[in-house]
Amino acid sequence: MQEKIIEHFMALTKIPHCSQEADKLLDYLESFAQKRGYQVEIDETKNIYIHKENPKLALQAHYDMVCMGKAPVVETYIEEGWMMAKESSLGADNGMAIAMMMTLMDRGEALEYVMTADEEIGLIG
Repeated sequence: MQEKIIEHFMALTKIPHCSQEADKLLDYLESFAQKRGYQVEIDETKNIYIHKENPKLALQAHYDMVCMGKAPVVETYIEEGWMMAKESSLGADNGMAIAMMMTLMDRGEALEYVMTADEEIGLIG
């Protein structure tokens, strides 16, 4: 399961998702969930609500990131067992949580997934 989480996180780093500029990631996440049989709703502030069946538990994370340096281009590398970004922020807050949710969706888990927008600039979503 850990490898799948890292795989999803690496895919997320390739999609620009700075605060207020995360539409490509929103589209990616919507398509990802729908392809796995989930219902997807997006509200006026671009929060994403994903669910199927009768969920008993909700998970929440935001999908924007703080962009610094060369971001939104994120070049990742591993150093001494740690994933790092070259001349940019990594986006692990909260990208790793999104990657975990994606892994659970791959498994078909009937949970409620709430992905909020623009948390990094004031909890807008």
